Amino acid sequence: MNENSILTRVIFQQPVLAEYRIPFFRSLAELDDIQDVSVIHGESPNIKNAPADGFFAKLAPEKFPLGGRLVWSSTQLKYATKKHCDVLIFSCNIRYATLIPGILRAKMNGVKVILWGHHASKRKSRFGNLIRDRVLFPLADSIVCYGLSAAKRIAAETPYKDKTFAALNSIDQAPVQMAAANWKDKSLQAFREAQGIGDGPLLLFVSRIKRRNQLEVLVEVVKRLKKNCPNIKAAIIGSGNDEQHRIKTLATQSGVGDSILFLGAIYNQSELAPWFLTADVFFYPAQIGLSILHAFGYGLPVIAGSHPQQRNPELESLEEGVNGFTFPEGDVDQAIKQVQQVINDVDLKRKISSAALRTVSEVYSMDRMVDGFNRAIEHATTARSRH
Repeated sequence: MNENSILTRVIFQQPVLAEYRIPFFRSLAELDDIQDVSVIHGESPNIKNAPADGFFAKLAPEKFPLGGRLVWSSTQLKYATKKHCDVLIFSCNIRYATLIPGILRAKMNGVKVILWGHHASKRKSRFGNLIRDRVLFPLADSIVCYGLSAAKRIAAETPYKDKTFAALNSIDQAPVQMAAANWKDKSLQAFREAQGIGDGPLLLFVSRIKRRNQLEVLVEVVKRLKKNCPNIKAAIIGSGNDEQHRIKTLATQSGVGDSILFLGAIYNQSELAPWFLTADVFFYPAQIGLSILHAFGYGLPVIAGSHPQQRNPELESLEEGVNGFTFPEGDVDQAIKQVQQVINDVDLKRKISSAALRTVSEVYSMDRMVDGFNRAIEHATTARSRH
């Protein structure tokens, strides 16, 4: 319990209520020091809002002035009072025109402020870091980062190390473990035969299909490897009709239309499980996010494209040569080298698989994410002054 033994009312302001966040909010709400957790969220055409489970949620649509260059969130202003909460957790995106006014209103009303986000610009924007470091961070009671690199940068470059915490982005691995366990007594060989996969190596991609993910690289990798490995296959699972059509057309034109399976969107974990368990490599050409932790949960080696600047924090979970490999985005030659390394070395693949499972059980776990956030809440509510 905190030093005054007072339960804390927590409100999260979020752009959406994604399904993968439900276990996190539920677990946080179950902590002894927390009286209740509320999530006031917007909506997006790309991510379906999920129903709340174990916490309160309410839809409060956001507005997007100036053609979407700015975001207006009434939540950041309306709920910044002691009537509503003790701690208000802001989604820290500098595009929010309401962010600074909302923080100032919260401070004026005695509400503790936590800033949660990437806390880094994908394009290494000096302006973005200046706003965060000089304006936003001094006002925050706690700062919570998605990844370790952002937390380390803040600790090294600003005076706010003591109030900065890492709650590493994680997913609930329980459904993955259950689905994998249920397939132990079933024949994966029979599954391969039923799906027409054959006995060759299988590369797997599971995510929303977007142009930024550069699936043309996967097509080219299969095309080149097929010369010496005619039985190689790739499976692409995800929604995105326009981009899927483009990649499917490219695969046909490249002569590998019969080697790449386009399976559409599959959301049921029990239906996804045999694909993860059958695959040899989880191949993600560019901009990998939480999908990496999904693959690790099945012990599947990951090979992912990496950009020196435009990268998601989840890529930090990949340890080069330990639980996977990276290649410079768009570098087909290097990507092929990494794939060959995994599919041709059974012992290496086994070691990488074991390391992948350790990653999500020991480091990128839901328990550790909740603990990191809880420490940030405790710091915000117990420390008297840090400015």
